[in-house]
Amino acid sequence: MQINKPFLIIPKLIEQPTWGGNYIIQKKNWLKKPLFNSLKIGQSYELYGDSKLSSILTDSDDERFEPDLQYSSGKIKLSSVPSIPLKDFILSNPKNVLGPKYGNVHKDMPILIKFTQALGNSFQLHIRNDAISPQWQAKPESWYYFEKGKITGGIQKQCDISTYKTVCSLIDNKMKELSQFIQTKVKSFEDATHEAKEYIRKLNPWQFVNVYTVDKNTIVDLSSGGIHHSWEEDALTIPNGNILYEVQVDIPDEKSTVRCFDQGKFQKDGSIRKIHIDDYFSYLDTLEENNDPSHLIRKKINNTIFDTKYYTTDEIEITKHIADSTGDSFVHLFVRKGIVYIKTKTDTIRLTEGHSVFIPWIVKTYDLVTETTRSNILKTYIRS
Repeated sequence: MQINKPFLIIPKLIEQPTWGGNYIIQKKNWLKKPLFNSLKIGQSYELYGDSKLSSILTDSDDERFEPDLQYSSGKIKLSSVPSIPLKDFILSNPKNVLGPKYGNVHKDMPILIKFTQALGNSFQLHIRNDAISPQWQAKPESWYYFEKGKITGGIQKQCDISTYKTVCSLIDNKMKELSQFIQTKVKSFEDATHEAKEYIRKLNPWQFVNVYTVDKNTIVDLSSGGIHHSWEEDALTIPNGNILYEVQVDIPDEKSTVRCFDQGKFQKDGSIRKIHIDDYFSYLDTLEENNDPSHLIRKKINNTIFDTKYYTTDEIEITKHIADSTGDSFVHLFVRKGIVYIKTKTDTIRLTEGHSVFIPWIVKTYDLVTETTRSNILKTYIRS
């Protein structure tokens, strides 16, 4: 298996009918594909443990290039593009794929990168990195906003935690009742949704948390864990919802995401997502300084967006040509704007807007050449 070259990544798109949209599909220039006409996509997994690398395609604009697609029902449509599982690729030579410092110790992909469109999502947290839990694992993560957004971040000063928990419990009980009514056809989906919204509006769980607007290019760092956060809806100011680029440690949601309130949303069949109220309030970080919104906002330092011990992401502007290298680890590149050629001595990948490439550590050096007047790429790697 040849590993000394860059690979086009086959993304995995996740249907989210309650909070997705078509921004991601539009960015990837896939609106013309009939498959996506009626789907709301919430996330695109640009890199994760089960990613697939295209074994033959070298241009993301190739009409044969298509994603894996996971429907809200759990059904998965796999891409027909010949591919190499990233897991197998890493196992073939961990050191040369991941880099000597990480690959000599681990044999899996440590990072998860998502391109997200969220029209409102649950109140949730990931446990702190130093917390010990028999069920939950820490999941450091960071966000980079591609457009203006609206979020909750941290509990308000002097928040009455007991009352907050009571409100979440009351809402959860009401949602379970309404879900049962939908599934037994006692109430219509529309009537139950309206009743849920009115009930939640009266209890107002947002009174306990900080709700604020973030501008385009805002950096939010939640890598310390334990902090409450949510994506909010506002049809007037953010009609597309929250459009962001997430970099995080690759831990599945079912092992890391602790929810206390899910915005009153039902799935298509009337079911609701599981809520973990006792665990949420057990692991919620209530220290005032950690819940200050300004604590969560970071500024870009030179061209570095995220810089944690788990991952680093740089933003690179290309006007003509840049010589770059893998440094001490593999490299993931995502084109935010423009069209970029990734060139080595023997191979070339043409990467269009909204798509990703994986570069094994052993490649060492490569060139980035813009096809457009200016291109913007996000480079993620592990800094030693």
